[in-house]
Amino acid sequence: NTWYCAGWSSELDSRPIHRKILGQNIVLFRTEQGKVVALGDACPHRFAPLHQGKVTRDTIECAYHGLRFHGTGQCVFNPFGEGKIPAAAKVPAYRIEERNSTLWIWMGEPEKADPEQIIDTSFLVDGASFFSRTGCHPVKSNYLLVVDNLLDLTHAQFLHPDTVGGDIETESWSVNAAETEGSVLPKVWFEEEGQVLIANYLFPDNVTPLWRPLIDANTGDQHARISWHPASNLALRLKFVPGDPDEKPVDMIAMHFLTPIDELNTYYFYAIGWNGKVDNIEAGEKVAATVYKTIMVEDGPMIESCQTYMGETTDLFSLKPVLLPTDGMAVKARRRVNEAIELEAHSREALVA
Repeated sequence: NTWYCAGWSSELDSRPIHRKILGQNIVLFRTEQGKVVALGDACPHRFAPLHQGKVTRDTIECAYHGLRFHGTGQCVFNPFGEGKIPAAAKVPAYRIEERNSTLWIWMGEPEKADPEQIIDTSFLVDGASFFSRTGCHPVKSNYLLVVDNLLDLTHAQFLHPDTVGGDIETESWSVNAAETEGSVLPKVWFEEEGQVLIANYLFPDNVTPLWRPLIDANTGDQHARISWHPASNLALRLKFVPGDPDEKPVDMIAMHFLTPIDELNTYYFYAIGWNGKVDNIEAGEKVAATVYKTIMVEDGPMIESCQTYMGETTDLFSLKPVLLPTDGMAVKARRRVNEAIELEAHSREALVA
């Protein structure tokens, strides 16, 4: 019972696309009227993939025998005989919302779907103020390993020295120290806002390759604030304050939407935007290239390697991992996910009973 990112609006044109989410094969398509629809992808006749078919007005037509399915999941056209439609000729229909170039799907109980819980991605449609890019990178790991990675940004110093981490001269971190004025050491502190968990990071005097195309200063401080929204959506807000008082700060937004394909595979949907040099295409492409490298070449392979060594288990705690002070928010997020899963399981058992 949570919203998962199903993709970006730009991916949907006149052709259907396939997604596998929470182990379920789903077809996404846009009707001729422009509405986005999400249905179970298997035609109930011979179980042909509906995404291989075509959109006909407000339906999708199976490529195998031509049955057509409406957005409600009901078959509404049978080209054979008298056209009688069998009662079982229907597929699951899922609640889906299109907001600010982002597609959101609700896989749980439909009556519990609250669109107000959807994360704001309006920067993606604000071309006057933000230069932005979106993408997706499948990761061969459980989604919570990616959550762990994003809630502990101290790894950037070691895994991303040539991209977003930079060359941090000190090896020491101050944890749970929120004071930022006059800091000479990197600092980490945690906050909570209802169900949202927040990890803050201050990187003093840290001009990384990520910022170089957008600023002219040689010194400056970076503040990173990453918020975890249950169960697997994270919003990272970065601010770079140049050491030169004559140069304006630059804000950057990076969304990390982690949608489970199954237990051991994850769609890593990402979106990034910034408000500096928004008309400079060359600078924008350099920043985007840095982000792509960070996710695809550095984070992704490391997370997949961790999953390989963990085996097929998705329960990190069962392996008795060593925990560090900077793991605080990641541990709390895992515990809240486990609590939510248990609560939903009890609810289903109560309904059956």
